[in-house]
Amino acid sequence: MNSADDIFYRPTMNDYGQIAAMIAQASDALAAAAEALAEAARAMSTVTQNVGDNQSNRTLAGSLSQTHPTDVAGEDSTRGETQAVRQDIADRVNEHHLPNPPTETRLGSSISLPSESSSLNNGSAAHPVIPTPPVNPALLLSLEYEAEFGDKRDALIASPNLHSRGCVEPSEHNNLKHVSNELTDSCIAHEPLQSDAIKAGNMLLAFPKVEAGRNYINLKRVSDSLAFIAYMTMQSRRTVCVLAQYSLVNAYARALRSLTNGTVICPSGVADLSTTYKDYLGFMKSTPPALMILPQECLNIVSLRNASPDCFLHWGEPLSASLYISQVIGPSPPNLKSCLLITDNDTFNGSSFGVVPYSEATRNIIFGSNSPLSQLRARVTELLSTVGLPVVLESQAPSTHRNPQPSFSSITSQPPSIIPPITQRNFHTLLPGKHYIIIEEAKDVDAIPLIAFIALNSNRTVCRIPQNRSLSTYQQLINAIANVNAQVTPNTPLTGKSRKARIKSLQSEGRSLLLQTNDFNACSRALDALVHWGIPCNLEVYLSESNKAASSYMILTSSQYRTISSQLDLIQPSIKPHPFLQLYNISAPGPLLHDLRVRLQPFLLR
Repeated sequence: MNSADDIFYRPTMNDYGQIAAMIAQASDALAAAAEALAEAARAMSTVTQNVGDNQSNRTLAGSLSQTHPTDVAGEDSTRGETQAVRQDIADRVNEHHLPNPPTETRLGSSISLPSESSSLNNGSAAHPVIPTPPVNPALLLSLEYEAEFGDKRDALIASPNLHSRGCVEPSEHNNLKHVSNELTDSCIAHEPLQSDAIKAGNMLLAFPKVEAGRNYINLKRVSDSLAFIAYMTMQSRRTVCVLAQYSLVNAYARALRSLTNGTVICPSGVADLSTTYKDYLGFMKSTPPALMILPQECLNIVSLRNASPDCFLHWGEPLSASLYISQVIGPSPPNLKSCLLITDNDTFNGSSFGVVPYSEATRNIIFGSNSPLSQLRARVTELLSTVGLPVVLESQAPSTHRNPQPSFSSITSQPPSIIPPITQRNFHTLLPGKHYIIIEEAKDVDAIPLIAFIALNSNRTVCRIPQNRSLSTYQQLINAIANVNAQVTPNTPLTGKSRKARIKSLQSEGRSLLLQTNDFNACSRALDALVHWGIPCNLEVYLSESNKAASSYMILTSSQYRTISSQLDLIQPSIKPHPFLQLYNISAPGPLLHDLRVRLQPFLLR
């Protein structure tokens, strides 16, 4: 009879023996699996080496346009070896009843061999894509990177993956809007800028450098100046441009943005310190090429020494020579490229502003027959109407010679939308009585703003202009710059009731102006102002008609005044010189009068 101990312990001892046998078998299985994995690793190493050799051979063969038959056989052998290795591993694992390896450890998932069939059919090998850091075009704009990228210049020009680097960035209170992608893309990809040497976004690489210095240049047209500003901006990291005609900054900024493919920042007019400082910070953080456009009044707010621009441009004659020297010339480092852009003024004295003309070599670079500036000028001419500027006739080459008689034959038939309406007019109370106004020469650029100024400060105005001027042209220009209701009389003179009815019709149309080329006759007493440009044919008739208006103005040149001054002295009551409109020029008092002249400038044929 078996004891209780025999009953309980004998089966237990038999179980231990079975467990030991199972452990031994499992150990053998694990060893076999390890050996299989080692064999698989060696096989995969061989496969990888073969694949690399095959890829190198195929690359060479593709470059020679030849395909060796042994490559195909080698590839078939390689695929056979790979499949055999995978099957051997699976058989060994299943033989020892081990679980399948996790998905992330399976060779088929961790190592992906390239498919060769498509490559062979196309006649070229499939190469592994090696990610490379993108080329930053901003580096090319800095002098310290010129040597590093000198050897890579050709490769960068051929790069097809250069995109827009910036946008027009208005300040917080600016009404400047962003340029649409459609407009920007069409401007960048335009044919005149797509030559073999000049690619969109890479034009800077083909541009000859302009020397550093304190220079000035005398240009003739608006398109010349815009092209030159773009030319200088694209060879600098940061450019500050002071714009005298700041009322057109929105249109100029759009044109320069399209030309440079860079960032353009401009405050809204005479900004306060906080707004301008925000623009200044945005300018410092912008990706080159960055351009900041400022009105002249902001120069005392933004320090050139702190902004550290590579290039400084001043478009238009400065407010004074002393301010330009103290705010620009004084703080400028020796390596700064600074230029004062003067428009059609051969009497400009550069020495008083501390600037000198460019050297002959630099002028050849800028105005040479193969200069990229000529291509930029052609692009500007096409951009003018696109960005809202008036289209002007510009058939002549850039010149520093002055054209004393501006022409208006090329103005648009409709006033451009970019000319903003005068919403906040700084009106002057025009003095009643008879006055004469002296201008230096019989130039439209002086007379038109003056006529518009008088019309804006009067309800009903009749103006006689010389017969060699175009009534329709004057009508379009005055409507464009002043938003007055300018009308013209027919070619046949209006007399009697017809003239009075025409003048009375102006009463219900706000500030209105009636233009004519005939001398006054039978004017209505409902007139607020009467303007006569030139010496009247009959001075007695003019005096009689001027008595019917609240105020009258005779616009005379200096030579005309000398001719008629003796007759004016005999008139009683006398015709007096106007107290604040005498010797009218660009620096005449009155912000509205100055603004009207600035608005007129783009319409002139330079």
